Amino acid sequence: MRPILIVLGKNWQHGRLSAESRLNVLAAAEILRSAPHLIVLSGGHTAGKDHPSEAAVMADYLRHRVNAPELLLEDDSIDTAGNATYCCALLGTPPISLVTTASHGPASAHLFARAGFPITATYCAEQVVAGRSPHHARWIDRYRRSPRARLMAITEALRRIVLRIDPSGLLLRPLVKLTRR
Repeated sequence: MRPILIVLGKNWQHGRLSAESRLNVLAAAEILRSAPHLIVLSGGHTAGKDHPSEAAVMADYLRHRVNAPELLLEDDSIDTAGNATYCCALLGTPPISLVTTASHGPASAHLFARAGFPITATYCAEQVVAGRSPHHARWIDRYRRSPRARLMAITEALRRIVLRIDPSGLLLRPLVKLTRR
């Protein structure tokens, strides 16, 4: 069986994928170039039912960058706990690798492990993409210094605190719904 790579989405931004979702997909494309994986793109209809899911838009974005013949889409979740729950329903609990941003990695790994997944690796999207070329390294450097990346880091730090109180992540769901645009 091929290794499984779960690529997490991170919301919409003005009708297109957020910078974080694009980073995660670019990282998955790099990983896929080096070794075949079964790719699972995870993210639901966070912009509303009238819009495609994050997973569907990430699939289009990935297919434009690399030959990805087999993609599975998990498009029911609206948060990371949901990503883990719905991926478990889709796959069972085989060993997996995760692709997400550096600040989101610890919480993601916690929630996927709690759902029963043995995690073989958590890829930091920024690190994978920065290694692609000097152009990409500069892009990642600008992203890391951006107000958006700083806000994401603070948000993820707060999420990790909430996960210490509520390891299941259920308290995070109302917070996520409040912060969705």
